[in-house]
Amino acid sequence: MVYLIGGPPRCGKSELAQRLTKEGWLTFVPTDLLWAVLEVALPDWRPPIPKGPDRLLKAGNMFQPYLEHAVQFLDRLRQPFGIEGEVILPETVARLRSNVDLRAVFLIRSAATAADMADPRGPNPWLYSADPNLIASVAAEAVSWSIRVEQACQRLQIACFDVGNDFDHALRDAARTLGADGRA
Repeated sequence: MVYLIGGPPRCGKSELAQRLTKEGWLTFVPTDLLWAVLEVALPDWRPPIPKGPDRLLKAGNMFQPYLEHAVQFLDRLRQPFGIEGEVILPETVARLRSNVDLRAVFLIRSAATAADMADPRGPNPWLYSADPNLIASVAAEAVSWSIRVEQACQRLQIACFDVGNDFDHALRDAARTLGADGRA
């Protein structure tokens, strides 16, 4: 079984993956790692895509063929394994679940603020001391991507959890949806 956790930046994907890994339930790899490996082979990927409303869709579309191959490879191993990251698209999950043993959830933050983005808690506090303009840009990106992801998840019947009101509760619900009852 392959497990996918997708959603915008700073919505708890890495935190959920880390909690499930700590429980010994399964191992996760971030799409950031896969992207970094691809940057070595594909020099065009090295300059970062500028922040903005279309960044994640563009990056997601670039990444999808590689994600699909990774998921298909992991499925053949017949061992539980997970991938988490912002470049996982609901449309890719919908395509993959028809021929791969797969469970997926998306975490969103429909009302992200700059304070949410700069929160130092969690495994990746990368915006904690960033420039305020970058933080505001990431917050706007998270909201616009959350809206798109939520609409796609509703249309494609994929589980989606808004972490904005009760972060820990949303992560527990997402873990249950993945089949990890009581583990997150």
